[in-house]
Amino acid sequence: GASQKAEAAQKVLSEYGYTRDVLASVGDGENDIPIFRMSEFSIAFNPQSPIVSEAATLTILSKDLKSILPHFIKGVL
Repeated sequence: GASQKAEAAQKVLSEYGYTRDVLASVGDGENDIPIFRMSEFSIAFNPQSPIVSEAATLTILSKDLKSILPHFIKGVL
């Protein structure tokens, strides 16, 4: 569910000593909005509604999930 993703992400961040500024997320539904809000960078990939797009940093409409890669690589380099 929605809170489970955000809770799992927080657990991983805490376990490894990271903060939310290194967290990125990808999703398509309203259930992803909590983790989008928690993430420094988020991608709505073929979002199910405008609300999902508005919650994300970036929206991508594509048939190929690999289209998200340049956005993550750009952020890392």
